[in-house]
Amino acid sequence: MTFVEQLVFEWLDYRGYITRCNIRVGRLKKGGYSGEIDIAAYHPTTRHCIHVECHTDAGSWKQREAALKKKFDRGARYIFKEVFPWLQIPGGPELEQWAVVVTAGKDRKTVAGRRVVSLRQVYRNITRDIVDLMVRGNRMVPEKYPLLRAVQGMVQHVLDSKKNIEALANEDLLPRLTE
Repeated sequence: MTFVEQLVFEWLDYRGYITRCNIRVGRLKKGGYSGEIDIAAYHPTTRHCIHVECHTDAGSWKQREAALKKKFDRGARYIFKEVFPWLQIPGGPELEQWAVVVTAGKDRKTVAGRRVVSLRQVYRNITRDIVDLMVRGNRMVPEKYPLLRAVQGMVQHVLDSKKNIEALANEDLLPRLTE
């Protein structure tokens, strides 16, 4: 598991999603699997279902397009069939798919027909959530999220030099990715 997968996994779990990571899917008759899904997550309150593929290589967008198309098609085929089979109901949730990439130009909104989310967007949203938590009573991220706790420590360090923590907490860094 890459640190990006771990970070996104922790963040979604922290946000209340039922999360699964590095799931082998599509058992083959002669052994093995069709492939692996990086992250599948479902939020029971909002009924939001998401498939995340973290792509951290430095290949061209053409190479990413081909690789991610296969992964997203695999996710669309197996997430409701094998990962969350209890969601296979009439009127069940739709599947949103993200490609989390290290960098993406401002004009790059999709790859393989799915949403591109830059690592910077992930960092901003995590930072906003942590600042929100801290403003609500100087709380700590639970210890089961070691990467989020490390981020919280860095955020606290930066905010210690700020005079008005509430003003920063109310600053909308980005629209919520899950809306």
